Amino acid sequence: MNLDITYCIGGDCVLRFDCLRHTAEYYGRFDMFGSAPYDHETESCELFMSNAQQVNTTAYFLWQEAGCPSDADMYFWLEAKKKIADSVS
Repeated sequence: MNLDITYCIGGDCVLRFDCLRHTAEYYGRFDMFGSAPYDHETESCELFMSNAQQVNTTAYFLWQEAGCPSDADMYFWLEAKKKIADSVS
């Protein structure tokens, strides 16, 4: 599943392995920053996306694909965690 985000090349960013923009898998066409937006002076990145957001985003897509059933948020969150864990191992 392609996420609707701009991906990051990482470069010498110290946050790259904890950032969804760098670690998310992408397929086909995608947008990517020309250079890493990490600011070495402030040691931060205003475009940082925590990998934890990947679970929420994946759960949302799974929920949509299932027809947006009510009262199933925990089910889709757990399914997203499992799906992500399976893709890493």
